Amino acid sequence: MRLFVALDFNEHKDFLVGLQQRFKSLGKFTFPKSFHLTLKFLGEVPDSQVERIKDALREVNFKSFDVNLSSLGVFPGQSYVRVIWIGLEPAKPVVELQQQVDAALGNPDKRFHPHITLARVTFVKDKQALDSFLQLKTEPRMKHIDSFSLVKSTLSAAGPMYDDLAHFSEWKDI
Repeated sequence: MRLFVALDFNEHKDFLVGLQQRFKSLGKFTFPKSFHLTLKFLGEVPDSQVERIKDALREVNFKSFDVNLSSLGVFPGQSYVRVIWIGLEPAKPVVELQQQVDAALGNPDKRFHPHITLARVTFVKDKQALDSFLQLKTEPRMKHIDSFSLVKSTLSAAGPMYDDLAHFSEWKDI
């Protein structure tokens, strides 16, 4: 099964979809139907390994924290846009959690950048308008992070379907 570890941001779905609506006419995009921040992508994992992964994640020393949805950005860069995202401030507690997840599961990701994907980009027809959109200052949206999840992703013609397999909090798994 295809797995990843994530923070859920669906409580801000209306706000994030509103941002998507503001730039959807500027090109061809694929928009996610739900919003999360991937702490670690595990890929295809045999069913027999799921309990071992859950056990490892239970050992993460997680403490809840607050973040704000912050500035907009793109990957890989302004000259070649493939992903439009919104970042988090402060990034430090998210990065520290991601590093703990990496330590628990191995194979560290040195390129981690805390973000929530707003769109995958096929092409941009109005680059100047997109650049202007990316300068948009959004009103801070606070999110209390009190758990993270092990998520199963099933790919389908309608897009990925996500199922939480386990939640982990400072009170251990719930």
